[in-house]
Amino acid sequence: SNRNRTEVEMAETCLEVMNCMKASAFSFCINDMLLLLNCAGCRTDRTQVRRIVQEIWKLTPAENTLTYTTCLPSYDNMRPYTEVRRTGRFYTVGRKQLEDMQG
Repeated sequence: SNRNRTEVEMAETCLEVMNCMKASAFSFCINDMLLLLNCAGCRTDRTQVRRIVQEIWKLTPAENTLTYTTCLPSYDNMRPYTEVRRTGRFYTVGRKQLEDMQG
């Protein structure tokens, strides 16, 4: 498979968050994803993350700035992620889309 390491890491991170939160989709802005990836030890940048989200995953952002709930790394040892409400033009990816891409 010619998927790059950042994309694989992004997909695994999204699935991990969905599993922890028992969710079937995950909403995020580019900065949220960067924070999650950096915490997972994956060094990348906004340009690469945006390219994967828009060109490879074919996601489009919310049309307006809306409130959404995302998950960010938790600094509480009881659980790896914490839900955070934010506003922005966010993307949403579904579990099935990610699983299909993993093949």
